Amino acid sequence: MLPQRTPSLTLVAALDADGGIGADGSLPWRFSNDLKRFKQLTCTAPEGQLNALLMGRKTWYSLPKRPLPGRLNIVLSRQALALPPEVLLATSWQEAMAQCDARPTLFTRFVIGGASLYAKALEQSQACILELTRLHGRWPCDVHFPSFDNAFSLEWRSELEWEGTTAYHFERWTRG
Repeated sequence: MLPQRTPSLTLVAALDADGGIGADGSLPWRFSNDLKRFKQLTCTAPEGQLNALLMGRKTWYSLPKRPLPGRLNIVLSRQALALPPEVLLATSWQEAMAQCDARPTLFTRFVIGGASLYAKALEQSQACILELTRLHGRWPCDVHFPSFDNAFSLEWRSELEWEGTTAYHFERWTRG
């Protein structure tokens, strides 16, 4: 039997220089290293355990491939949605957490968007890690990541990397 533990809550996002995370219902950029890191972060779990991806309706519809394989997909929406049988629908934050709590093999809960779900997650004491891709450029975004600097401290930053003409680095922020 697996030891009892409360799975952590990790927020994963890519932000432009102004904190933008989306435009017109999708990502305004596509960088292969960011996508590889997202997959590595959200798929890595001990053998026999699984990670959950918590996302809003618009994030669900923005995914190029739905559901994201190898992870439990939970969509938070007050609207009735036609979802594949393996994807869970939660009409509230509490319901999503209960669905996670009902799975003893759940390892980590990842919040992957959108802005209102990030804001709700940041209010939770379990939200202890932010895994961010910081893009050194500006895109015409209509959705932005909520402010978090006062509650979190930068733990780690990668070396500056480039993809095409865009510089970026990865960051890990922790609460406290």
